[in-house]
Amino acid sequence: MIRLLIISDLILLMVLISSIACGQVIDLDEEQESLTQDKFEKSTMYYISPGDFGYQLGLRNMYNLIESSLEIEPNDFSRFVGFGMGLKRKAMYYNFYAAFQPFTSPIVKTSGTLRTVADFSTVFAEITAGRAIISTDRHNVVLKGGLGLFGNEIQVRRFTTDSFDLNRIGIGQGTAWPLLEHYSGTYDIALELIPHPVRTLAVMASFQLGYKGSIGSPNWMSPDAFLFNSISDRISMVYLRMSLVISRQY
Repeated sequence: MIRLLIISDLILLMVLISSIACGQVIDLDEEQESLTQDKFEKSTMYYISPGDFGYQLGLRNMYNLIESSLEIEPNDFSRFVGFGMGLKRKAMYYNFYAAFQPFTSPIVKTSGTLRTVADFSTVFAEITAGRAIISTDRHNVVLKGGLGLFGNEIQVRRFTTDSFDLNRIGIGQGTAWPLLEHYSGTYDIALELIPHPVRTLAVMASFQLGYKGSIGSPNWMSPDAFLFNSISDRISMVYLRMSLVISRQY
């Protein structure tokens, strides 16, 4: 899985560099036509993003609690895989996008025979609208804004590394926190660099830099138990997104 994502990232990066440096769009139509600005008024686009990277500046209350109580330092950097679709009408862009973490590496802390393992996972979805604020012969720079939902889950368990008798499997030797969940509405601000399609069917590379912030400060919750002394947190994430875009023009 990791090798597949690395290969897909390299392919996407080569397409992106080629698109930016040469202004070329990979076309599935063999007809040769001259490059023109805003040749098509309408487009339907499908986004595939194996390279979506986020840096979390928020969730400080829970992260500080975990770090001080368990001596585990949560990772602020996240890698996502996402899919989406969009519509283009002249200079306006409308998009839906959702992403998740395809794999996560648990954070492990070992002290003597006591081992603590913390698993973190994140999903999010967004709806955005944008307008091309800069347009060249080959590319649009789109200013986008929107709303979304951002979800985090944390599972912590602690056990000893001593020998374990399977005949006593019904008598656990470890402890576990209830599953912790944090869901927050978000607002989104981003800039997207995307080429002008020059054929009715084209494959392009999109590059997006943006920021997600919380709407409000929701409390952490658990589906397993009622949380006393629950704490609130905010989302604050900067992200970099590279996508392959399959676009159909009308």
